[in-house]
Amino acid sequence: MTHEFERYYGTVFTSLFEEVPEVRIKRLSTSDSAYILNESLGLYIKHATARVSPWSFSFRDSDFEVINSMPENLKDIAFALACGFHGVCVISKLDFESAGGQFMGEPLRVTVRTVKGGSWTVSGTEGELKRTRSKTKPWERFLNYL
Repeated sequence: MTHEFERYYGTVFTSLFEEVPEVRIKRLSTSDSAYILNESLGLYIKHATARVSPWSFSFRDSDFEVINSMPENLKDIAFALACGFHGVCVISKLDFESAGGQFMGEPLRVTVRTVKGGSWTVSGTEGELKRTRSKTKPWERFLNYL
């Protein structure tokens, strides 16, 4: 039986393979949501099942336990936010902290919206990112790690 999250994670991995055909993926043993890509980039996946924009993602204690258990030698952590089956918005750890904030025990929220022209806007508890994120090449900012 396929779990619901696996369908959305398939969207994440398909978008990754389209931009990086040869990538080594290692699952972090403690979670179905955390992976290491090419031994240098952490990947944390969240999904939202809404059929239309906006998509909202909550990060709680259990999420941060997994995120904080990632190896310290990683160059960055990519947060892949599967927005239904519309696509994947990929943001860096710095983007996540700029929009969502620093985890201080209270849940954080990140919201993704579609905008005309093929991009995403990202906002959260701390505010909105100044630049949009690509819908067509979500991994482009991370290619030097892959």
